[in-house]
Amino acid sequence: MFPILYVDPDTKKGIHFLKYLIYVGGNRGRGQICLDGSKSNNRVYNTTTSSIVSKILHKEKGGYEITITDASGGRQVVDSIPLGPKLLVTEGESIKFEQPLTSNPNVGGFGYGDA
Repeated sequence: MFPILYVDPDTKKGIHFLKYLIYVGGNRGRGQICLDGSKSNNRVYNTTTSSIVSKILHKEKGGYEITITDASGGRQVVDSIPLGPKLLVTEGESIKFEQPLTSNPNVGGFGYGDA
């Protein structure tokens, strides 16, 4: 907390006030990786291989399991994404290695519309 000092307009009649917007927020860290080593939902999720998205499963408690099938070897990789990030890929889409699967949740937010 911080004090905000002001002049009492009842005692000093010649004082005029201006109005300013003040935004106050708090942050306890970005939380990119949890203490147990798992990734949080506050980051971009990238593909771990390049090939084709063969299946997107919506988990019961939220989030996705994305199955990526390698076209040359038929090997399947499952990428798990928690609840929160917006999915950018669709089933049948061809993807590249390290291509974003989700949008960046760190863009925009508090106060961006007022600047």
